Amino acid sequence: MARAAWWIPVLQMAWFVSQAGTERGGESARQEAQSPHTPSYEAGQTATLYCSVDNLGDRTVTWRKLPNRNPLTIGRNTWVKDPRIHAEHVPNSSQWNLVIERVNATDAGTYECQVSARGQQFRHRVELIVKALPARRYPKIEISGRNFIRQGETIQLQCNASMVDITTDNLEWLRNDNPLRGTGGEARVRIYTSVSPYNQHLGSISSKLEIRDARVGDSGTYVCRSTERSQLAGVRLEVKPDTLNSKRENIQQYTGSSSGHPGYHYARAIVIVTVISAVTSIFCAWDVR
Repeated sequence: MARAAWWIPVLQMAWFVSQAGTERGGESARQEAQSPHTPSYEAGQTATLYCSVDNLGDRTVTWRKLPNRNPLTIGRNTWVKDPRIHAEHVPNSSQWNLVIERVNATDAGTYECQVSARGQQFRHRVELIVKALPARRYPKIEISGRNFIRQGETIQLQCNASMVDITTDNLEWLRNDNPLRGTGGEARVRIYTSVSPYNQHLGSISSKLEIRDARVGDSGTYVCRSTERSQLAGVRLEVKPDTLNSKRENIQQYTGSSSGHPGYHYARAIVIVTVISAVTSIFCAWDVR
């Protein structure tokens, strides 16, 4: 009996030495609850929660997820109907780890490794953190701007392309399949381009097309595409004529603005006929007298 009584305290001491954060009720339990181990895994990875137990003897290690009292594993046996979960024991070692394959957000939480001995329980808690995978980004290109412009206004179209290989790619504009070239000075067509890198190779490119003093002939299909032809977007744009100026031009055409215009000769003929009629009326009045 003396040897058995001596062996139990040694088991307890070995447990505390191997598990600095182990709780056994009282003050130790409070310390463990305040600072649990916090491994972090991304969703889809295999998570391993570690638990080291010295002098285990014929006792078993139980894993459970708090606050649930039902065990996940007892020894090497799995007690839940989840094929992703199993206990892992490294032969000839003190490791009794819990393995969770393809972790997801619902697996996050506090797990407890537990050993029972003579009415006492030795516990070790692990806080599992599962990080969501970053949203996968795909190449994308889009055009924004007004589809209807009045004659004389300025056409402004914005093209944004993401996930572009900025080392080799760029953006170009076409109208009715004809390339548009932005030039400086007083040119009506101007193109402004900027690049925002994500890393050494990938980034986003923004291009702004500006056409001043829009004309009806500027109507058509505008296309923004990457020079590598990996992305493409198009929009239909219509330039409406200035109806007020058109009416003024029509009035000038039909009333005549010079002696060479047909309207001028028509008005002149009316004046001549009027004069002849007046002269004839005078002569007729003299004959009556």
